[in-house]
Order: sequence, then C-alpha cells, then structure tokens
Amino acid sequence: MPEAHWDQQCIARHLAGESDAFADLYSAHAGQVKGYFLRSGFDAGIADDCTQQTFLHVYQSLDRFDASRGGFHTWLRAIASNVTRKRWRKRSFTEEVFDPELADMMLQDDESPEAGQVLREEIAALSECAENLPEDSENLIRLRYVDALTTRAMAERLEVPESTIRLRLKQAKEMLLVRMRGKGFFE
Repeated sequence: MPEAHWDQQCIARHLAGESDAFADLYSAHAGQVKGYFLRSGFDAGIADDCTQQTFLHVYQSLDRFDASRGGFHTWLRAIASNVTRKRWRKRSFTEEVFDPELADMMLQDDESPEAGQVLREEIAALSECAENLPEDSENLIRLRYVDALTTRAMAERLEVPESTIRLRLKQAKEMLLVRMRGKGFFE
C-alpha cells in the first residue's frame, strides 16, 4: 500500500475514534522526524523534545488537515520546520552546527511509490560509492550523514580543527558525487 494512502487511512481511523491509529502514524514517522531534528543541529534530548512537540501539534490539529492541499508527509514536514525555526530562535545560532541542506534531506517529499523506489536505488548506490572511498573519506561521510554529527562534534571526535573537517568533508562529498555521477545519478 502506498505510504500516502496508508497515512490517509490512519488519519481517518484516528478521526473516527480508533485509539491505536495515531500511535501507528507516530510509529511510522517519528524516526524520520527525529532524524530531521538531529541533522538540524540539536542534540538527542532536544531532538526528542522537538519530535514530541511536532506530534503534539499534529495530534491537536489533525482534524484540520486537508489532503487536497498536499499529503500528510508534506504537512508534517512543514510543522517540523516551524518547530525547528522556533527552537533555533530561542538559542544562540552558529552556522557550524546547522546544516539546513542535510536537515531538509531527512524530510524530502516521497509520497509517490516511484519516489520511494528511486530513493532506495539512490541509497544503495550511495552506500556502494561511499564504501569505495578512501577510508578517511568514508569515515567522514558516515560520521556526518549516518551518525548525524555536527562539524564541531566530528572535529572533537577526530581531534582535528573544524576547518580541517570542513575541507576534508567537502573533498569527500566531491569524490562521492563523481562516483555517483559515474553510476548515472545526479546528472
């Protein structure tokens, strides 16, 4: 069953009073939403709080969700983005800990079955290409995009300056892009 259709069924079940329906919706999307907050530069505790805040807002306003204006995933992404902006306004912001491009990749709109298949193919190709990078470059890619570490956290872990991490990560991403283009992606 396509994800968008499944989401719609969960919403309908929730609005009809079925107690497990919202839990199903939460279980299906909470991991991705938390990943978005981690990649937005928040630590795990704050990411958990933001995830809860996002789903509290969803719970309180699900009766106003209008599928004719976009899918549930799109709506959820907008709510999570608003939570991020509000949270960042409350604390000091440094560019080194926030990568908006990386964060947005976590909540890409993938409501069509075709998009899901393309994403799975891209992930498989990315994994293969990353494994074929030099070991230090592969490690940087893994720390950033799998472990969701900020530049600062990577520098602390590897005991090198942040500027070195930024430069090496840029080089690793360029090597990865060349390999992906060689496989026909990102033309």
